[in-house]
Amino acid sequence: MKNRTAFVFCLICTFILLSACNGSMSNMPEPPKIKVTAGDIEISYVVTPLQWNGSVYEYVNNFMLHMEKTALIELPYINLGETISIEFDGKAPDSAVLTDHILNADGAEKYNITPETVDIKWNKDKCSFVLDRNWATSLSSNSADYEPGATIRGFRLICKWGENKCEYTFIIRSDAAITMMPEEPGVIMDIQYADPVGLSFTFKNTTDKEYTYGEAYALYFYKDDSWVAVEPIIDNGAFNSIGYTLMPQSKTDEINAYWRWLYGELPEGVYKFQKEILFVRSPGDFDAYVVEQEFKLSSNLYP
Repeated sequence: MKNRTAFVFCLICTFILLSACNGSMSNMPEPPKIKVTAGDIEISYVVTPLQWNGSVYEYVNNFMLHMEKTALIELPYINLGETISIEFDGKAPDSAVLTDHILNADGAEKYNITPETVDIKWNKDKCSFVLDRNWATSLSSNSADYEPGATIRGFRLICKWGENKCEYTFIIRSDAAITMMPEEPGVIMDIQYADPVGLSFTFKNTTDKEYTYGEAYALYFYKDDSWVAVEPIIDNGAFNSIGYTLMPQSKTDEINAYWRWLYGELPEGVYKFQKEILFVRSPGDFDAYVVEQEFKLSSNLYP
């Protein structure tokens, strides 16, 4: 009888202890702190409760909030291929989803696209992921975005503990999915006609290589002895993701590029039209080259 009583007593104590532990986890006063690192670099973060201890909170864009208080140069630069670790101060979440966002300098989304979901690996109260290429970076028409460290990537980690849910965000600088190389001398761009809202051009491939190009382009104007990117008149402007083949020893028909939707009507001045072409050896293994030509807008249309 004593043994049975002792056994029942142990069961009751265990139940009470487990209930207390579960209650303490579900009634945390606030989201736990985390530590985000990449090697020896510690990355700052912002945390916001979404639903916590019965309260539902208004959504805040933490990326923009972060950039209001952080200069671009202060963002840590992380090389592609490095491992980023996230360690929780306390119990790891019951579930977590990490997404990868390409941002403007103010923290706003650069493109109106669905962000990539990142594969994260767990080890007790710590998770990690490898900083892979984000192919959305190749949508940019501005060659400056392909320079080392010019890509701004924001990561949003949504965590749940029972009914409690919060959002952690952190921002880094890294590199684009592709790196621009010098102009390919064997591919020639020839502008046929230009006016304030667009132009037409041809490609001539004098090599024995096959290249690929898309609809994206960059536009610059000459000011104070330097080239300055033409500012778009809309936010999150993006080109259609279409690939065209430039065969060896060939010349294209005239290709039209209309920019009224993106840049409006351009004033008189000297401009530079720039496109990228890809030499693809195999999927994921390619070189990107810049092909460009200057043109002038005046009362007498080009040329």
